[in-house]
Order: sequence, then structure tokens, then C-alpha cells
Amino acid sequence: MRGFKLHNEYAAKLPHRIYEGIPKAVFAAIAVSLATGGGERLDEAQALILNEWQRLFENGIVPQKPMNS
Repeated sequence: MRGFKLHNEYAAKLPHRIYEGIPKAVFAAIAVSLATGGGERLDEAQALILNEWQRLFENGIVPQKPMNS
């Protein structure tokens, strides 16, 4: 797919076997857990993750535009 980037400088920090082998649901669980202080603020997870995505996009780390941008 043209313009679709599967790797970035953050992905490069993970060992290849982890990045390639980890299920998307596990990445989501980790992202929500980290964004919400271990699940303490689950109601804030969506806004926190979308805001971080926006920052990553604005800084050229990921090319995919966040939803509603």
C-alpha cells in the first residue's frame, strides 16, 4: 500500500521478533495501560491515545493521520 509505513523510529527500539510477533490487541492493551496509569483511568484512554497519535503525526513519526484530524 503506497504511503503505508509499518516501521518507525519507535518500532525500531523493539526487538524484531517482538514487533513482528506481538498481536495488535496486546499493543492496544499496553497502550491503554500505559496511557491510563495501569488502567486507573480507563475512561480517559481514548482521548489520551488519540492525542498522542496526533502528536506523533505532527512530529512526523507516523504518517497516518489520526481520526478526526
